[in-house]
Amino acid sequence: MRGNLFSQFKGLIMSVSATRRHKLRFMTCLSIVLFYAESTTAACNNFGTCNVGIYNAIENSLNLPELTMEPLQDAEDVGSSQTQNQDQGGAPPVAVQEEPADQAGTAEPNLNARKALIEATNNISPFKIEADTPTEQALIEAIDVFLTMDIDGCLDRLRGIRSEEPTFPPAEYLLGAYLIAVDNAVSGLQSLELAAREHPDYPSIYTGFARIAINQSRFTDAYALAMQAQQAANSGTWTDEQKRFFRTEIVDTLADVSMNRESWDVTLSHLIELQELLPENGQVKLKIAKAYFEQNEYEKS
Repeated sequence: MRGNLFSQFKGLIMSVSATRRHKLRFMTCLSIVLFYAESTTAACNNFGTCNVGIYNAIENSLNLPELTMEPLQDAEDVGSSQTQNQDQGGAPPVAVQEEPADQAGTAEPNLNARKALIEATNNISPFKIEADTPTEQALIEAIDVFLTMDIDGCLDRLRGIRSEEPTFPPAEYLLGAYLIAVDNAVSGLQSLELAAREHPDYPSIYTGFARIAINQSRFTDAYALAMQAQQAANSGTWTDEQKRFFRTEIVDTLADVSMNRESWDVTLSHLIELQELLPENGQVKLKIAKAYFEQNEYEKS
């Protein structure tokens, strides 16, 4: 149902006369409204075993109040409606002023959605947000602005965090994850492309694209992207925590590629390494059991 609604509204807005900025704003508004209204089950595994929390957290926070959005008008439409109003003897229209950027996100935030996106940020980042810190407060402000549909404001605030914390993920990468999480895949992919252009050395961008490729059954593309992520991880100057996180993402991706190809020996080698990286992850243990079962090694499954 959600896919049909999204496609219908997308076709509608693209068929009318509107500025590019208004179109993007409308599509983002629509995505967040549908995010509040329906389930995100179809997107649950886009970022793999180690990052599945990004979608599970959001899926569990959908009992949210309905958002409202005002209709958007082009400048010429506004001018014509004002002239018509005056010609008919009506009261002069009240001038509508655009909200200043520094006031964006001042509406009452939705705490469930905020919590979900904070958890999402932790799940797709080697940089862990500590509670009650200036970094957490800055992230909360960025997320609240995102939930008011101010994409530029969110991006600016995420960039501000990275300028203070160099190990924080690229802003464009996080924004892409947020947009995909609210089922705006088109804008999310555009943001990931921007992240790849601005930060070509950041490994998680390529494993993110690889996850999308796996969901589309493009396993050769996913493998190539995982190799590109590994090259970036090997060539960069990363902390030990970052190296472990990137390697976890890469091995997780390679395991899913080989599993879909039914290359069980290769799958097991990746899963055994992944279990060492994620010893408490139940999904990894289940995948190992499946791989042994497919090799007829029932006593190990």
